[in-house]
Formats: sequence, C-alpha cells, structure tokens
Amino acid sequence: GERSAIFAVGAVLFLYLYKRKQVGLAILIVLIGLISLFISSKVSVKQTVFTRLQDEEGKGDTIERMKLQLHGLKIAMINPLGLIFTGKEWEEEALSSDVDFTVWEGKIIAVHNGYLGRVISYGWIFGIFMILVFLRLFKMTRTLFLQKKPKSEEIKYAQAVALSLISVLIQALFHNSSIFKFHPTSITVLFLFLIWFDVLANNNPVTPISPGKSI
Repeated sequence: GERSAIFAVGAVLFLYLYKRKQVGLAILIVLIGLISLFISSKVSVKQTVFTRLQDEEGKGDTIERMKLQLHGLKIAMINPLGLIFTGKEWEEEALSSDVDFTVWEGKIIAVHNGYLGRVISYGWIFGIFMILVFLRLFKMTRTLFLQKKPKSEEIKYAQAVALSLISVLIQALFHNSSIFKFHPTSITVLFLFLIWFDVLANNNPVTPISPGKSI
C-alpha cells in the first residue's frame, strides 16, 4: 500500500525490459502494472493507493512530504555533523525551519527519505559512507548484467535479486526505511544479492537440494 513502492517497482520493470530491448513492451507492461497496483493495493478497507493519489488530501500529503525533504536537506546543511553529535532534536530543528506539521494533524513525522534521514542524524560523514556503499553495489550489479557467458540459472536468479535490490534502494528515496536503518526487508534483499554475487564471483554453482534433503 505504499505509494513509493509503485514508483520503485515501475522503474525497475522498465529497466528490466529496456535492457532486453523491449522498450514498447516495457512502457505497456509498466502502465498495466501501475494501473493494477492502483486498483488492488489496499491501504485500508475504504482506501487504496489510487484514492490516496487522487483525492486532495493525498495530493497535499505528497506535496508536503517533498517540501519536508527540502527542509530536511536544509537542516542537514546547517548541521553537517548530524543532530545526534550536536545533541539537537529533529522536532526542534524542523519547527525552527518553518515545517508545517498541521498537514499531519500536528504529528511530528520523519523526513521520509531513508538516506537523508541518516545524514540528518549522523552527519555528512555517514553520507559519504552511503555513497561508497552505493558505488560498490553499482559495480557489483553492473558486473552481473555484463556477464557474457551463457545465461545460467544462477545468473538469472542473481540478476532478479539485483533488480529487487534496486527497487528497494529507489523506494528508500521516499520512505523512512532503508538498508542503513536495518529495515528487515531491505536487509534481506541486500544479503540475498551479496550471496548470489559471491556464488558467481567464486565460480561456485549452487548445488540443487533434493526433496527431503537437509540443508
């Protein structure tokens, strides 16, 4: 039911089909997929992702969250060492930056960017660390998709998990959870990716497990 998931999944589906040189099909399938998600993704009994994007309250919430990220970036620039190091609080800094929380009925919400939120808390040193992690993951993903040897089952699985990881990383741009907050789903996908990469990098094919055989 997360709106950010729609964009993340749509972007990765397009990337997958674009790589297969099926641009027209990519656009068509993404559109069909998005429409299906809008209709079927239930957020509550009376509300779907579609209604959240269409009604005025949902539109206003989306716009205000984007504004909140801009305020968060401003706070991060003012506090390069991070709020935890300086002993400041997000609520105080947000209010002093003129963030209007009345949109959320006065409830103080986080910045809704899994990466920016870490920079706000731990400073730009942590931001540099995240960039290094992203660069490493990019190189590993690029290696998987530039494999020239015949497509083995291991490579197919590894590429599928890599696309899943990309989707998770994209969603964190609009969501508080991320691999850097040890979000269970994100961490699971990350480690699955690392395992598959390790299997292929060491040329150690996965041995199929027979039914009933213990792992």
